Amino acid sequence: MKLSRIQHQIKNSAMSALLLLWLIPAAEASTLLIPKSQQENLQAPAIDLVYKGQPLDRDQVVDLIDSGQDISRIDPAPSDVWTPAALPASDGSSQNYPPEEVVFDFDSDITASRGMFRARLLGPGAVPFRLVLSLDSHAALMRSALLRRLGYTVDAPKAYRSLTVRFRDIATRERFLDQLSDRTLTARSRWIEGSLSPSDPQVTLRDAVLEPGRIQIPPYHWGVVSGAHLKGRRVLRALIVPFVLLDVPESINLYAWEPGKELSKHVSLTHPYADSFSETTFDDARWIVRKIAELKPEDLKTIVAAGRYPAPVTTLILEKLTARRNNLVRLFELRGEIPKAMREFAYRTDIHFPPDVLKGKLVRETYEGYALRFTYGDPESPLRKDELGRYLRLELISGAIRALTQKVNEALEARGPADIAKKHSEDLQKEFLDHIQNKPNQPLSKPVGFWGGMTGGLRVNASRNVVTGTYYGSDSKLQLVDNISAQATVGYFMSKDGVPKAVVGGSGNLVIQRNYIHVRPVPNLKTALTTNWSWLWVPGFMKKLGKMIEPDAAKPVSSLEPDQISNNLDAFLEELKEGELFTITDSVGLGASVSATIPLLALLGVDPLGVGGTFTIGPSAQGTILRRTTFVRTADGLQVYLQHAHTESLSANFDFSFWMNVLKTSIGAQRGASSTRAYLLGTKPKGADEQRRMAIALSALLKANNSEILEDTYGKYVLKHEMPSKSRKAKFLRWQWSGVEESHRVEIQPPEDTQVPPRYQARDHKRKLFSHRILRRSGTNDYNFLAQVLEGFFPGHGLESAGAAGDNPSSSFLGKSRWTNITTEAETTAGRETDPVSLIEYHWQGWLLSKAKLFSIFDRIEARLASLDPELRVIDRDAFQDLKQLQMYDIQSTLLIYEKGVRRIRDDILGARKKSDRALFARLVEIEGRESFRRYCLSELQRTHSGEGSDPYAPERELEEIMNGGGWFYACLKPWMSRAMSLARKFPSDREDQVKWTAKLLHALEKDLDFGKLIEWIGKDHFFFQVRVSGFRKGQENGDSEYVSGSIGMVDPAQGVGPFKEIADQTHLTTHELYARYLSEAQ
Repeated sequence: MKLSRIQHQIKNSAMSALLLLWLIPAAEASTLLIPKSQQENLQAPAIDLVYKGQPLDRDQVVDLIDSGQDISRIDPAPSDVWTPAALPASDGSSQNYPPEEVVFDFDSDITASRGMFRARLLGPGAVPFRLVLSLDSHAALMRSALLRRLGYTVDAPKAYRSLTVRFRDIATRERFLDQLSDRTLTARSRWIEGSLSPSDPQVTLRDAVLEPGRIQIPPYHWGVVSGAHLKGRRVLRALIVPFVLLDVPESINLYAWEPGKELSKHVSLTHPYADSFSETTFDDARWIVRKIAELKPEDLKTIVAAGRYPAPVTTLILEKLTARRNNLVRLFELRGEIPKAMREFAYRTDIHFPPDVLKGKLVRETYEGYALRFTYGDPESPLRKDELGRYLRLELISGAIRALTQKVNEALEARGPADIAKKHSEDLQKEFLDHIQNKPNQPLSKPVGFWGGMTGGLRVNASRNVVTGTYYGSDSKLQLVDNISAQATVGYFMSKDGVPKAVVGGSGNLVIQRNYIHVRPVPNLKTALTTNWSWLWVPGFMKKLGKMIEPDAAKPVSSLEPDQISNNLDAFLEELKEGELFTITDSVGLGASVSATIPLLALLGVDPLGVGGTFTIGPSAQGTILRRTTFVRTADGLQVYLQHAHTESLSANFDFSFWMNVLKTSIGAQRGASSTRAYLLGTKPKGADEQRRMAIALSALLKANNSEILEDTYGKYVLKHEMPSKSRKAKFLRWQWSGVEESHRVEIQPPEDTQVPPRYQARDHKRKLFSHRILRRSGTNDYNFLAQVLEGFFPGHGLESAGAAGDNPSSSFLGKSRWTNITTEAETTAGRETDPVSLIEYHWQGWLLSKAKLFSIFDRIEARLASLDPELRVIDRDAFQDLKQLQMYDIQSTLLIYEKGVRRIRDDILGARKKSDRALFARLVEIEGRESFRRYCLSELQRTHSGEGSDPYAPERELEEIMNGGGWFYACLKPWMSRAMSLARKFPSDREDQVKWTAKLLHALEKDLDFGKLIEWIGKDHFFFQVRVSGFRKGQENGDSEYVSGSIGMVDPAQGVGPFKEIADQTHLTTHELYARYLSEAQ
């Protein structure tokens, strides 16, 4: 036996399976990943195969695989379970099932799997039968018919619209009905036909199924198999496919149009018992899919009819089953070997069976005689009309609060620039009047000079807003953000008289501030509107939470009984939702700016509309040091982060205002650094002593922002971040653009070992990571634009959105944005350096998106893949068949590129560059494609020779010279070529600089090079691509779930998805902290 090879394959497969879990939504945890690689079949070859009339052992199967034999074509040996010949869909007549009018006698209960109730009944002549009541019974009837058509010798059950059971006494009947309700997790009334007699101990059941009393063959049609029973037998390992194909849930609208997808060169199949099929191979599954593909449309119709569903439901299931059958044929790569007419059967996603089925969606919940609820109905949209009305009410209240605080701030401001300017104007007027009175016959002469004065005052701010996506590390579709702060400012304002056509000024200020933020995920806007407004006082709400742990200050936590502490912690954790977050920030900021303001009238000699348009230009600098406490509840429990950070920034700004801010641009650089102590408290501990310690630490933290007890009680991760960045930003009316390039260096030290003596020193286990990121974003912010328009009419109206001031328009109400993010990261820890991993992400994010616009985005994504394979289907559009609108959405396509792929590009261009620039140019033309480059070059040359008197034939002559290896080829370089040639001149030796070099190269290639050519250059084994759609899908019954597409390429088990993700999974630190999002300008 070739055992070592098989063990090696098992190890690699296990690594791949664990790594792929991140590709699958949490709701699909019971998922089987079947490797498509032929070599993966070596891990556990089937032992029941027969080839040319002879049984095969595992060594012989391995030899056949090595010789190139397609073992998916080899049948298992005939047995009592399976025969090569197809069987009739039903054998009910041979089982002698009694007619419906017969009364059965109850004999006993039978143990059953989850969601199913079984009992032994006696029919005429005391013949035993098994009664089954389950919401899965109609699907089981179909699976029975399918399995028999595939050759499985299962006994076909019989469905009864009504079935009467007689009991010994009323008490036995009641126990029967109680157990029925308990095991099926349904109300007993679903199954009872008519009313129960108080004296006659019998019941008439609806929607029942009978099976033979004596089991000859396990009833595989119920979709339940123990993994221990497979024992290497293909005939059983392949059952996962028919189980998945007809895994029809109670709600027919949740029966998906596709049964599985390709993920990283694995076929992903989801089923409640998928874990039992861990030894199923691609060849096992392909064997049975081939037999399913041989079934004709008439066979599928017969199989669905066996389910005994209502006619409208039967019609819809048949269409979905057909689509799922087609998908299996594609997933298991059988299209090339089956007749063209059998490759894909026609089906309709917009099937109509009025009034019950409308455009592929069932709209009727119940049918007479059935226990099932055939549709659960759509979940409520978080952005329905009444919800939007609530949002406006929330904004009006918030606006009133902001307007009120603005009035308060005006009173608190001791002296501002406007006051100084007014005083200067008054002084000039007084000086002018004094001169007229005292020296009326002399001209007024005043030297040009500076003027100014001290500024200062106090400010308070309070706001409540609703945001989507990620905010301060909390990630949710909808979040309520309360913010309250107080600050003191002191500074100096200075200006200069006598500058022609401009007002020149400068200022410096020192700001001391304390800021509280509370982020709370909410299910809908109604909850946001009805949230207690007193909670806007965040310190008070935090103390309220602290009192839940320590209700009476006179009775400290340390004096409470263990049961009381446990109950208090339960109440606290019930109130604090997952994703809920608090931050307390103390900061000191020092800023300075200089500006020149030029009136439109002075510059152009005209001021249209007379509204005082101005241009303002100037530099500014800002430095801030801060201390922040962040308290958050994650899926892993409670976490506390104590941060010390500082940032320095420098920017040049240009504004144009014309009654409102019309244009605003800036270019800047920032450097940030922080040191964080992270305490991961986890969930509620089991021990009384541990609960007491947690309660004491939390009470002090929430009531007084005192972390001393926390720091003394819990171990800490220590993270040190450095993040320099450069940015460009622009805003014109409703449109926004931004671009950021940043590097991130982080050092992570684990907690000290608490064991005595310690097994390790934390400082010896530090990990160092480095990343370089380039982001480009554009979008529109209509709500903020409206706020500015209203501000122009009604100054101080207070209308704004929580995300209005940021660079991501989609964070603001009804905003939307699109951005590209290129990141390269690597571990740089001495002795455990890793190869860089690169990520290219495209995001489309916003609040409302129609189905047509969603499909337009899909078109753009798939158009980029078309050059790889015109028939490639990554996105299953059928999954969005009944979509009306996508709300609060984030559409993300991800391209993961491994170092081996980047190395192919790097070696290619560096090798050519060593020869000459011309050799590199020739290679880049080859990558671009000669015809594509010829068209581009000719257009560029024609543009340069477009002047009067130019030779019309010159472009053609120069083009031929360039294409033939001569000429000035630099005139024709495409942008990506120019950037690649520039980078090729020097490849750095420093590891961090290599990460930067890689990110910049991929940025240049991604921006202009055809996506298919980029993938081809990288190599088919060195990348992974996938699409995700998050948000609320209005009009769909599963509208609150995430859609994850299939994939192309594969995840490399050795590198995963990068060291940052690896550390996050190992430590459970929040990505907000691990990536230092609070230092980043690329939010």
